[in-house]
Amino acid sequence: MKRRSFMIGLCGAAATGVPSTAMGHRPPDQRELSKRALFSTYVTNVDTVLGHRSFPVVPPDPVRLHRVPDRSYDPHSIAVETTKGVRLGYVPTNIGRVLAPMLKAGLDLKAHVIGTRNAPRRAIEIEIEIEIAIAMEAAVQYRET
Repeated sequence: MKRRSFMIGLCGAAATGVPSTAMGHRPPDQRELSKRALFSTYVTNVDTVLGHRSFPVVPPDPVRLHRVPDRSYDPHSIAVETTKGVRLGYVPTNIGRVLAPMLKAGLDLKAHVIGTRNAPRRAIEIEIEIEIAIAMEAAVQYRET
Protein backbone atom coordinates (compact mmCIF):
# COMPACT_ATOMS: atom_id res chain seq x y z
CA MET A 1 0.00 0.00 0.00
CA LYS A 2 2.80 2.43 0.86
CA ARG A 3 4.54 1.71 -2.44
CA ARG A 4 1.35 2.34 -4.42
CA SER A 5 0.65 5.67 -2.72
CA PHE A 6 4.32 6.64 -3.13
CA MET A 7 4.27 5.93 -6.87
CA ILE A 8 0.99 7.82 -7.31
CA GLY A 9 2.46 10.74 -5.39
CA LEU A 10 5.66 10.68 -7.42
CA CYS A 11 3.76 10.69 -10.71
CA GLY A 12 1.59 13.51 -9.46
CA ALA A 13 4.66 15.48 -8.37
CA ALA A 14 6.22 15.09 -11.80
CA ALA A 15 3.05 16.21 -13.54
CA THR A 16 1.99 19.07 -11.25
CA GLY A 17 5.11 19.91 -9.25
CA VAL A 18 5.92 22.97 -11.34
CA PRO A 19 6.28 26.04 -9.13
CA SER A 20 4.21 29.10 -10.02
CA THR A 21 7.38 30.90 -11.15
CA ALA A 22 7.52 28.47 -14.08
CA MET A 23 5.07 30.68 -15.93
CA GLY A 24 7.56 33.60 -15.88
CA HIS A 25 9.61 34.88 -18.82
CA ARG A 26 12.65 32.59 -18.88
CA PRO A 27 14.41 30.82 -21.73
CA PRO A 28 12.87 27.38 -22.35
CA ASP A 29 16.18 25.57 -21.77
CA GLN A 30 16.27 26.51 -18.08
CA ARG A 31 15.07 23.88 -15.65
CA GLU A 32 13.16 24.33 -12.45
CA LEU A 33 14.23 22.03 -9.62
CA SER A 34 11.63 20.74 -7.25
CA LYS A 35 12.75 18.77 -4.16
CA ARG A 36 10.40 16.14 -2.83
CA ALA A 37 10.97 14.08 0.31
CA LEU A 38 10.36 10.43 -0.49
CA PHE A 39 11.15 8.48 2.64
CA SER A 40 12.29 8.86 6.19
CA THR A 41 13.84 5.52 7.07
CA TYR A 42 16.66 3.86 8.95
CA VAL A 43 19.93 2.26 7.87
CA THR A 44 20.06 -1.52 8.30
CA ASN A 45 23.12 -3.56 9.32
CA VAL A 46 24.69 -0.67 11.23
CA ASP A 47 26.15 -2.97 13.92
CA THR A 48 27.45 -5.44 11.34
CA VAL A 49 29.14 -2.76 9.23
CA LEU A 50 30.37 -0.33 11.89
CA GLY A 51 30.90 -2.73 14.79
CA HIS A 52 31.47 -0.81 18.02
CA ARG A 53 32.95 2.26 16.34
CA SER A 54 31.24 5.58 16.93
CA PHE A 55 28.92 6.98 14.31
CA PRO A 56 30.90 8.82 11.61
CA VAL A 57 27.90 11.07 10.85
CA VAL A 58 25.65 13.49 12.73
CA PRO A 59 22.49 15.30 11.60
CA PRO A 60 22.23 16.91 9.02
CA ASP A 61 25.27 15.34 7.30
CA PRO A 62 24.64 14.28 3.70
CA VAL A 63 25.07 10.60 2.80
CA ARG A 64 25.39 8.89 -0.57
CA LEU A 65 23.20 6.11 -1.92
CA HIS A 66 24.40 3.63 -4.50
CA ARG A 67 23.21 0.30 -5.84
CA VAL A 68 24.92 -2.97 -4.87
CA PRO A 69 23.30 -5.40 -7.35
CA ASP A 70 25.85 -8.18 -6.71
CA ARG A 71 24.95 -8.51 -3.02
CA SER A 72 23.75 -12.12 -2.61
CA TYR A 73 21.21 -11.31 0.10
CA ASP A 74 19.27 -8.80 -2.02
CA PRO A 75 19.92 -7.82 -5.65
CA HIS A 76 18.07 -4.52 -5.02
CA SER A 77 20.45 -3.50 -2.22
CA ILE A 78 21.30 0.14 -1.84
CA ALA A 79 24.34 1.01 0.25
CA VAL A 80 24.43 4.11 2.43
CA GLU A 81 27.86 5.77 2.71
CA THR A 82 29.32 8.97 4.07
CA THR A 83 30.59 11.52 1.60
CA LYS A 84 34.10 10.18 2.40
CA GLY A 85 33.10 6.65 1.34
CA VAL A 86 32.65 5.03 4.78
CA ARG A 87 29.87 2.47 4.49
CA LEU A 88 27.17 2.86 7.16
CA GLY A 89 24.85 0.04 6.10
CA TYR A 90 21.97 -0.45 3.68
CA VAL A 91 18.50 0.91 2.97
CA PRO A 92 15.78 -1.56 4.11
CA THR A 93 14.85 -4.14 1.46
CA ASN A 94 11.29 -2.91 0.86
CA ILE A 95 12.51 0.63 0.19
CA GLY A 96 15.48 -0.60 -1.84
CA ARG A 97 13.12 -2.34 -4.25
CA VAL A 98 11.44 0.99 -4.98
CA LEU A 99 14.63 3.09 -5.13
CA ALA A 100 16.90 0.70 -7.10
CA PRO A 101 15.11 1.24 -10.44
CA MET A 102 15.21 5.00 -9.85
CA LEU A 103 18.96 4.96 -9.26
CA LYS A 104 19.45 2.68 -12.25
CA ALA A 105 17.46 5.13 -14.39
CA GLY A 106 19.75 7.96 -13.28
CA LEU A 107 17.38 9.89 -11.02
CA ASP A 108 19.17 12.16 -8.58
CA LEU A 109 18.36 10.88 -5.08
CA LYS A 110 19.76 12.86 -2.17
CA ALA A 111 19.86 11.69 1.44
CA HIS A 112 20.90 13.18 4.75
CA VAL A 113 21.04 12.03 8.36
CA ILE A 114 18.11 13.11 10.51
CA GLY A 115 19.05 11.24 13.68
CA THR A 116 21.21 8.67 15.43
CA ARG A 117 20.67 6.63 18.57
CA ASN A 118 22.70 4.17 20.63
CA ALA A 119 20.00 2.48 22.70
CA PRO A 120 18.13 0.18 22.77
CA ARG A 121 19.70 -0.65 19.41
CA ARG A 122 22.15 1.46 17.44
CA ALA A 123 20.46 3.17 14.52
CA ILE A 124 20.97 5.87 11.93
CA GLU A 125 17.87 7.54 10.52
CA ILE A 126 17.96 9.18 7.10
CA GLU A 127 15.65 11.15 4.85
CA ILE A 128 15.75 10.49 1.11
CA GLU A 129 14.73 13.19 -1.39
CA ILE A 130 14.42 13.37 -5.16
CA GLU A 131 15.11 16.41 -7.30
CA ILE A 132 12.78 16.61 -10.25
CA ALA A 133 13.95 18.83 -13.10
CA ILE A 134 11.15 20.04 -15.32
CA ALA A 135 11.84 21.89 -18.56
CA MET A 136 10.06 25.24 -18.56
CA GLU A 137 8.76 24.91 -22.12
CA ALA A 138 7.29 21.47 -21.45
CA ALA A 139 5.70 22.72 -18.23
CA VAL A 140 4.06 25.65 -19.96
CA GLN A 141 2.76 23.40 -22.76
CA TYR A 142 1.39 20.95 -20.20
CA ARG A 143 -0.46 23.69 -18.32
CA GLU A 144 -1.94 25.12 -21.52
CA THR A 145 -3.49 21.81 -22.62
